[in-house]
Amino acid sequence: MLRPPAPDFGESPRPLPGPDRMERALVYEQDFRTGRVIRSGGLRDVLGIESSEAEPTLGWLMDRVHPDDHGSLSEQMARVLAEGEDYSLRYRLRHRDGHYVEVLDRGMLIRDEEGLPLRAIGTTLDVTAHRLTERRLQEREQMLNLALEAASAAAWQRRLTDDVTLWSQEYRELYGFTTEEAPSLQGWLNRVHPDDRDRAIEAARTPSSPGDRVDIEFRVNHPERGERWLNSFGRVYGGDDGPKLVGITLDVTERRLVREALAESESRFRRLAETNALGLVLSDRDGIIRYVNPAFTRNFGYTMDHIAEGGLHWSAITPPEFAEADEVAEQELIHTGNCTPYEKEYLTRDGERIPILMTASVIEGGDGIEVAAYVMDLRPIRAAEAALRASEAKFRDLADAMPQMVCTADSGGEVDYFNRTFIDYTGVSMEELRGRSWIRLVHPDDVPRLERAWQAALEESAPLETEMRVRRSDGEYRWHLVRAVPTHPEAEGTVRWYGTGTDVHEWKLLNDDLERRVQERTAELMESNREMEGFTYSVSHDLRSPLRAINSSAQMLLDDFADQLGYEGRMQLERQARAAKRLADLIDDLLRLSRIGRQSLRRERIDLSAIAREVSDELSARFDADVRFDIEPGIYAAADEQLIRLALQNLMENAAKFRDPAREVCVSFHRAEGCTFCVSDNGIGFDQRYVDKIFLPFERLVPETSYPGTGIGLANVRRIVERHGGDVRAEGRLGEGACFFVSLPKP
Repeated sequence: MLRPPAPDFGESPRPLPGPDRMERALVYEQDFRTGRVIRSGGLRDVLGIESSEAEPTLGWLMDRVHPDDHGSLSEQMARVLAEGEDYSLRYRLRHRDGHYVEVLDRGMLIRDEEGLPLRAIGTTLDVTAHRLTERRLQEREQMLNLALEAASAAAWQRRLTDDVTLWSQEYRELYGFTTEEAPSLQGWLNRVHPDDRDRAIEAARTPSSPGDRVDIEFRVNHPERGERWLNSFGRVYGGDDGPKLVGITLDVTERRLVREALAESESRFRRLAETNALGLVLSDRDGIIRYVNPAFTRNFGYTMDHIAEGGLHWSAITPPEFAEADEVAEQELIHTGNCTPYEKEYLTRDGERIPILMTASVIEGGDGIEVAAYVMDLRPIRAAEAALRASEAKFRDLADAMPQMVCTADSGGEVDYFNRTFIDYTGVSMEELRGRSWIRLVHPDDVPRLERAWQAALEESAPLETEMRVRRSDGEYRWHLVRAVPTHPEAEGTVRWYGTGTDVHEWKLLNDDLERRVQERTAELMESNREMEGFTYSVSHDLRSPLRAINSSAQMLLDDFADQLGYEGRMQLERQARAAKRLADLIDDLLRLSRIGRQSLRRERIDLSAIAREVSDELSARFDADVRFDIEPGIYAAADEQLIRLALQNLMENAAKFRDPAREVCVSFHRAEGCTFCVSDNGIGFDQRYVDKIFLPFERLVPETSYPGTGIGLANVRRIVERHGGDVRAEGRLGEGACFFVSLPKP
C-alpha cells in the first residue's frame, strides 16, 4: 500500500545517542574462582554510582536488576555458563536515583582445559535512549497506520513534471474507480462535482515547489454512493525523478454534516439567547463572566464591552448577604451539575439592587467547563404580586360592603373566603366555614340537590345557579338564589370560583303564591273553555235548525207555487233564502274564529308555496278564468299546516273577490323584505287611513251588496298568525290594490 510521508505528531523524537552518549558504558571482569568482580569507572556513567561504593560481587549487581527481568536473566546466564562462550544480554538496572536504565551486556567467557568457566570479560552499555527512539519510531508508524485506517484515508501521489499519478486501493474505493481504470489527473477531475471543478483544478496546479502544500474540500459524484464531500491535503517533496505532490484524501461527508448541524445548533442557540426574555450568562469555572445576552444587558446594564474588559466575577454583582446562598448553590452545582432555582439580588452597573430568580447548569464548551446561568428579573412579578394583593384587598372591601353573600373557592370547590354579610347572617366565623364545612348551614332537604349541581359545575367548569335554604343565626331557614361562575376555565389548574347568594325568601313565597293562583286561574279558564265549547255547540245547533226550516220552506214554495206567487213573491222568497245562507255562513265563521283560539298548534316545516298553489287551484275553479295566480316556489315556515291553509284561503279569496271589473285580476304569492310572504293583488284596494279596522270582526270598508261576505275572514287571519307568534300587516291604495305581509317562524 502506498503511504505518504509521516505526519508531524507533536514533539520530535530524541536523536540516537552520539559518540559522547555511547561512552556511557561499564567494563568489567569477573573471576569465577573467587567470585570477585572488577568494574571500571563507567559504573558512574551507567548507574550514577562510584566504583568504590559498589560491592565487587555478582550478587550486588543482581540485586539491582529489575524484578520483571530477574528470572529471565538468571536463566540466560545459566545457559551461557553451561555451554556458551560469547553472550549478549538485555535487562534493566536500577539507577542511583531509583529509575531503571536499559543495558546491553556483551562479553566472552574464558574456560579452563576442562571446560569450566574461569573468567568473564565484558561491557555493560546504557541503551535506554536508543531503545526509546526505536519504540517511538514503531509507535509513530503504528499511529500513522491506525490513523489512516480509522479515517478511511486514501493515499495518492502525482509527479508534477508529467502528471504521472499513483492511487492506493483505498483511493479507488473512495472515488468509485475500478482496478482497470488507470490513475490520471483527468480521471480524478471527471469525478469532481461540476460546481467545484475550477476550484479543484486551481488547488491541484498551484503547488509546484518542495514544501508547498494543498488543502481543499470539494464534492465528488460517486457512481454508487452519490454526492460525497472529500478533503484532500498534501505536500510537495523533492526527488531524483522530479518533485512529487504526495497526500491523502478523507471522506468528510459525515464530518461536514456534523459541522453544519453544529453551526445550525450554535446559530439557534445564539438566536435563542439573543431573543430570550431571561438573562443568560456564561462564565468559566472560576466564576469570570464571558458572555451576557441582551436581556441581561437590558436589566443590569453590563454589556459585552464591559465583559471584554475582563475580570467581572459573579461575586462582584452580588450583595454580600447572599454569599451563603451562593455557596450552597455552588456546592450543588459541583456535585450534580445543576442548582435548584433560588432567589437573590443582583447589583446593576449603577448600583441598584434588583430581585432575581436564578438557576445554573454546568456545560462543556469549546474552551472547557463553563457555567450557564439563567437569570429572571423578578421586578415585574413582584409588581404583579403587589397589584394582585391590592386587587384582592379592594375585592374584599367591595364584597364586605355588598348586601349579598359573596364567597370564593379553589378549583376543587373548597371555599376559602366568605364576606362579612355571610358571616353576620350565619353568626359563624370564617375559620369554621372553610372548605366544605358551610354545607351544614344548608337545609337538609336541599343538600343532595346542591351537591349534585355543585359537582357537575366543577367537572364541566360551567356556571352554577340554584336555590337553597340557608340557616340564619336565629335558626330560621331562608331561601337564597345562589350563583357561581368559574374564571379562566381554559387554563387547567388555574380555575377559581366566585359565588353570590341573594336572599329571595319573600320573592320565593310570593312566587309560590302566584304559581298557585295561576294554576287556579288556569283551571278556571279550562272550565270556562269547556263551557264555551258546550255553549257554542248548543248555539250552533239551535240556530241551524230554524235556518234549515226557513230555507227549506222558501225552497218548497219556490218549487211548488212559483207561478202563483208572482214576481214580487218569488223575489221575497229568494231574498229570504239568501239571508238564511248568509246567517249560516256567519255562524260557521264565528265557530271557526272561536275554535282558532282554542285549537292546539302542530308546528312542523311546511311548504307554503305548495299550499298556496293548491288554494289557487281551488279558487280558479270558483272564479272566472280572468283571475291569474302567480305563486313563487320555495317558501317555507314552521307552522300548523291546517291553520295556515285557512289563513291563505282567506287572503287569496279576498284578493280575487275584491277586484276591479275593468281589468284582469292578478293575485301574487311571493317573498317580500322583512316578512315570510306577501299576498298582493291589483283589485279595488282600500284607504290606508282605515287599515286598523280591516282585521276587526264585522268591520267592512265596502257595501255588502257589492262584495258579499261575513267580515270575519281577516280577523281569522290575524288570530292564526298571532297564535304562531307572527305578525300580519296590510298596505293599500284605493283603485290600485292591496298587499298583506305575513311573518312566521323560520323552519
